Amino acid sequence: MTDAAKQLGIARQTLHRILAERAAVTPEMAVRLGKLCGDGPGLWLRLQQTSDLWHAEEQPIGVDGCTGGQAGSRGSYAISIARQAASRRLAPHR
Repeated sequence: MTDAAKQLGIARQTLHRILAERAAVTPEMAVRLGKLCGDGPGLWLRLQQTSDLWHAEEQPIGVDGCTGGQAGSRGSYAISIARQAASRRLAPHR
């Protein structure tokens, strides 16, 4: 993780917070990840948006008798995909 953080130009703790879902992928971070991984920032922003929406749908919000969105695994799936992509692309080459 230290090497990946150095390549991204961020602190190791910042990368850890993102991977642990304690910090969001900002547009600036999406640009860094997109450049490093070669897949552009759009993927990373869409993954973050999917995760944000999933978490929002999980919250019980009463609107005219509604209780919120349906439970699902889209957010967790998006983060899982991001972690897999990061580990494959950021792993040291042998």
